[in-house]
Amino acid sequence: MYFSVCFNYLLALILCCCCCIKSI
Repeated sequence: MYFSVCFNYLLALILCCCCCIKSI
């Protein structure tokens, strides 16, 4: 369960970075 939460957090962080890079 903890791994899933950590993985979801990491995935969200990566998606955020992708969005930031795209907007530039």
